Amino acid sequence: MQNNTMKSQAIWHPHAQPSTPLMLFRQRLILDEKPTAGRMLIGASGPFSVYVNGRLVTRGSGQLAQKMVGLSIDLSEGWIAGENTVIIAVLGSGESDWLRADCYLNMGAAAQREFHTGTPWEVWCDEAWLSGTPCAFIAARAKSEWMRGHIGEENWQPVGVVMGPLLPEWEPLAVEEREAVARSVTNFGEMEAEAALDFASFDQPMRNVKFVHREALLDVGKTEALVQTRSADRAAYITLDFGRVVYGHPRVRVRGREGAVIDLGFARESSAVDVSMRYVCAGTKSDWTAPQAVACRYVLVRVWACPEEMEVDCISLMEQSFAPHVENELEAAELVDLWEIGLSSLAEARREVYLDTVGGGRGTWLHHYVLGLNDFYRTANAQTLKAALQSAVLPTAPDESAFFALCVAAHYRFTADAALALDRLPMAVKGLERIALSDCGTATCALYAGAYDHMAAAYAACGEADRAAQCEAEAQHGRRAVQARWSAERGALRDGATGGLTSQWAHALALYFDLLDSEQVRAIDGALADADHRLDDLWQAFFLVGGLWRCGLEEAARASIHAHWGRLLSRTGRSWRDRAGTLHIVPGVDALLAEHALGVGCLVGPDRAVEVRPQIAPMQRVSGRVCVGEATLSVEWSLNGAGYFSLVAESEREGPLHLAIPRLDKRFPTVTLNGETVWRNEKIYPNFHVHEVISEEHAVVLVVHKAGRYHAELSA
Repeated sequence: MQNNTMKSQAIWHPHAQPSTPLMLFRQRLILDEKPTAGRMLIGASGPFSVYVNGRLVTRGSGQLAQKMVGLSIDLSEGWIAGENTVIIAVLGSGESDWLRADCYLNMGAAAQREFHTGTPWEVWCDEAWLSGTPCAFIAARAKSEWMRGHIGEENWQPVGVVMGPLLPEWEPLAVEEREAVARSVTNFGEMEAEAALDFASFDQPMRNVKFVHREALLDVGKTEALVQTRSADRAAYITLDFGRVVYGHPRVRVRGREGAVIDLGFARESSAVDVSMRYVCAGTKSDWTAPQAVACRYVLVRVWACPEEMEVDCISLMEQSFAPHVENELEAAELVDLWEIGLSSLAEARREVYLDTVGGGRGTWLHHYVLGLNDFYRTANAQTLKAALQSAVLPTAPDESAFFALCVAAHYRFTADAALALDRLPMAVKGLERIALSDCGTATCALYAGAYDHMAAAYAACGEADRAAQCEAEAQHGRRAVQARWSAERGALRDGATGGLTSQWAHALALYFDLLDSEQVRAIDGALADADHRLDDLWQAFFLVGGLWRCGLEEAARASIHAHWGRLLSRTGRSWRDRAGTLHIVPGVDALLAEHALGVGCLVGPDRAVEVRPQIAPMQRVSGRVCVGEATLSVEWSLNGAGYFSLVAESEREGPLHLAIPRLDKRFPTVTLNGETVWRNEKIYPNFHVHEVISEEHAVVLVVHKAGRYHAELSA
């Protein structure tokens, strides 16, 4: 869904050179008073940073991670009455570079000041940053006060208008930036100055160089490391270990000697350098942050051309994270660690969209679906999934088309955003129309059925009955295709291509989308109990656990969580990716714990009804808090040894709340709400709070509509 109302023009330097790719764009504003608020929707072909009167407002990763997602930032701070200067620094690549920004200031009750990128802007080429291998910053060429635009009026030129994409807008998360320093020095020594920068080992003492007080590099501002190279062809070398993969902008603090060279190599693993850059010192104290962000665990530091002793304060990374304002809660025996690790796992995956590796490219729609579910239930964040959907292109792979459809339906379920759903659902249908079920594996058939089923529900809730019926017909077509591959003799699904048994992935999807009857579910449950059902792929394991829980196999679901994620709990690391020992993002089970253990789910519909339906076995007590939209829902349930069940739900929101009370195999259970009988002997007793009572085979559902505290109990 493109934003076709953008007022800005895409701009760049009219005579840009690939050798000097860093561009500074300037706009000066005369304001009669300080603005009350401000906002900028910005995108660029490369990494960028925004300054107001010399104050850093934000940094952006540019097109690599954004994939045309506009970053919406707050411009409320830093302004004065009088002359103001806005600087945007953008690192280009030399080909098809662009910057586009819509900029607004609120100047009182109804007045608004606009200064969108276009011909009124000016541009200056920063000759201190040079491309090449490695790219280099020449500190002596840097202009002082450049962040305020005070770098000589003769340097500024009119911008050129170029081709640049329109930017879909998203509701921004707060971008937090903090400085990460290394945890340890793992290696140091003396090496050749001009050798390729790489991991090295040393068994000889340093004779021609010195690198003392090395521990100072692990702190900021208290002490400095002292470096000197007495021979022109020798260099001092050190390796810093951050203890985890960090994504951010390298920062160097140094009291330099002009011409001294600091080479930096950044590596995710202790085997090869991924990115390198060079800092050439000026004869002053300098605090420099690179325009290019990197992902690394190790930083290799080599200093040469430094005949006089100089001081290095710190070499760090300015780490960014897109942090939501809400952190939902869960308390349950044996589940707390699983819940807590999920938060760090989400933080490292979340940029403008979800990533496949730390600091890497955009994840697949499978990644976005799982991470989007986890993010909503863990932090109430649906904005990142929305940004991905707004900037989507039509998937080409069959499975990706299905996961894209699931993402659209999930976002609607969380937000009731009908405009986005109706804009993206036709794209999802177009992708799924390419799938021929007769030629597909069983897993793809299951995805086909599940995707159309979820889209049918979304269309129906949006009032599109005809399209909902079409999707429901296709869902049934997919369901029949899955059923046709069931082998009663083997108690498992067959693969469409070979006729042999299909993958555990296909069985996981069939369970997750409820495509099997009760007898088939029992057969698969028995097969899983008799075999090691651990999947190597934790993305697939997410669907297996979710499928087991949705089919009422609570104990099997808990066993599967232990088999897949529990084995990682004994390892060290902040995230599941750390503990799995991989560079790729690894998902947690946040959504599954919230939806099934705590029991909170969102029902499809414009009224955004919420359901509390705990899956109680084999747990005795769970409590937590989940933010749904702008309101918070607190839940606590418990089961005592005598078979009595208690559910307390406290909701801040007005609207339908479904409380599903499990029957616990009691023949004629009694259900009370806030001390008054609502259900007994399979009959309804009128209650002031309850609008509807729904009798199900395994539960009695009470529907209430008002905010408040509800205490439901089940007894014999």
